[in-house]
Amino acid sequence: MTLIARDVTPSGREQRYWLHNGDDNKDRISVETIQDVEPVIDLVKTIAQAKQSKDFKLKAVIPAVVLENSSVISAGLWGVSVKDAFAEIFKGKSPRAKRVHKMLSEGRDFRKFQAKAYR
Repeated sequence: MTLIARDVTPSGREQRYWLHNGDDNKDRISVETIQDVEPVIDLVKTIAQAKQSKDFKLKAVIPAVVLENSSVISAGLWGVSVKDAFAEIFKGKSPRAKRVHKMLSEGRDFRKFQAKAYR
């Protein structure tokens, strides 16, 4: 495999594009997306431990790669494209999108991104 391109966003999300041969000896491109979520966890800790107003309470901060991965999984379950699943989850109005939001903001697998874990 050969790294052919690399793209880094200000949020720390990095995409790497790899060129490799498939089983049929045709060129293939794979995209790997990674993000260091340590700054997100530190942000959640800082905000959760700060004095918050009665009008605003932080529930969670979800990194972009987690939202994207949830979109890929949801797209397979819902039978829609990843783009449509992402848009639906991002809007958060449908019952199934609300279930994804609840999983990310209250589920125990995502506790490090939730403010209640640091209060």
